[in-house]
Amino acid sequence: MSDTIFAEKNDEKQPEPLFNVPIVVLVLLAFMWLVYAAQVILGEDMTVWSVYAFSFIPVRWGGGDPIPQLPGSAVWTLITYAFLHADWKHLLLNSFWLIIFGTIVARVLSIVKFLTLSAITAIAGALGTLWVHWGELIFLVGASGMVSGMTAAAIPIMYGAASLQGRGAQSLSGTLSVTALLLNTRAMMFLAVWLGLQLFTGTSSLLTNTAFLEERPIAWEAHLGGFFAGLLVFFIMRRMVAAPKLSFGPGA
Repeated sequence: MSDTIFAEKNDEKQPEPLFNVPIVVLVLLAFMWLVYAAQVILGEDMTVWSVYAFSFIPVRWGGGDPIPQLPGSAVWTLITYAFLHADWKHLLLNSFWLIIFGTIVARVLSIVKFLTLSAITAIAGALGTLWVHWGELIFLVGASGMVSGMTAAAIPIMYGAASLQGRGAQSLSGTLSVTALLLNTRAMMFLAVWLGLQLFTGTSSLLTNTAFLEERPIAWEAHLGGFFAGLLVFFIMRRMVAAPKLSFGPGA
């Protein structure tokens, strides 16, 4: 009898490990850490060059005194800045949040859609910074705009009925719609707390040029740009899946 019970329990589906990170998230993380490692190994000169070549600098788009730059750098730095980080603590923090929210999103989206979302939210983070700091000589680095986009996209997944084990259309259609999100109290509380933190961060940065206990300002503009882009792009992807497909019969 005991042998039979033991066998039946083993046949039950075992839960997925908590930190079973999708490969696409691991690839993004590995690339960010490799970039940081290269900067450290190659020294200060390489770090300075990479910041000038690949960070997002608003003055490149006009409105201020021109600076030396590689042709096309105003465009590619809309994304490349996300793979540079100020120090290992900055990188570690972004890695932590990317593992959490990126994993939630990657389990529902295809790899192509996940990378598309990543790119668009990074661009939106840069554009948010450009809007606030037009013509300024500042250097934006870090994946926080992209991570904020992942956080936004994770909200309708976390509070919807989608299975985090699946991938693709079936899982995506099980997430919250725009209307359902607005009517979901827990989802709206999460969104309100996140926006409140960004408001506090932005106010602190503008008044003191620091944020929380940081010795430098936090790019709250990039956070907001990435966040709202993440919500918008996710709902566009969701709508594309939910839209009925037209079929034509023999007599059509």
